[in-house]
Amino acid sequence: MAFEYRHVLTGDGSPTLSLGPTWEHMHALEGAFAETQYIYQPTIEKSFKAVKNPVFLSLGLGLAYNELLIAFESLKHDQTPELIASYESVIPLRENFSDWLENKPVALTPVYDEITNLYSEKYGINSATVKSLLLQLLKNGKLKLLKAVETEIPVPSHAILFDAFSSKTSPELWDENFLNHFFEKSSALPCFVSTYACNGKLKRALRANSFTLAIQPGFGRKRHSIFAQRPQKFPK
Repeated sequence: MAFEYRHVLTGDGSPTLSLGPTWEHMHALEGAFAETQYIYQPTIEKSFKAVKNPVFLSLGLGLAYNELLIAFESLKHDQTPELIASYESVIPLRENFSDWLENKPVALTPVYDEITNLYSEKYGINSATVKSLLLQLLKNGKLKLLKAVETEIPVPSHAILFDAFSSKTSPELWDENFLNHFFEKSSALPCFVSTYACNGKLKRALRANSFTLAIQPGFGRKRHSIFAQRPQKFPK
């Protein structure tokens, strides 16, 4: 299935895409790789430290920066995720990533290879090892490339990487009723959430679901970002 996209090189030399018809960029133009590390790596690491086999929820798949980061952190900590549930409404992005893992030729192969090599240099872990791990998780049903999250029942997760397009492109994902329902259904105990965004609806939905928020500096031109967590168990 064809889809319209433009390949964009961001400020740190890492790739991103902009998708039609809105042509919104998937990542900050200051650096896709750097943004992913800054916003999402701490949450992934906290999850591996708190839970032996954590469940991860990624919204959405995009170019699989977060899924690859989870895999590299998994090998770093010598722990295996119980599940990586990755939601993506754009069918070709799901298909391209799964085909790439199976070494089938796809249009985005050079992009996935480039991103994986960036992680490999940072972690000192062979890229083929990480690709093999993700393929094994995919075949074992522990990496699920799912449809749009609003059409699915969210999986209770220990880490939520909320990396959706903005409200301009995906207004349904920023509706307060959706956010309340989403965090109610998708949050395990403990649960850690990170997102590049910081707005009133998101903050209210997280607080309504017993999360404690830490408002942090944003990446690039974003003023603020959010890290949130809720405990292993609720107080009596």
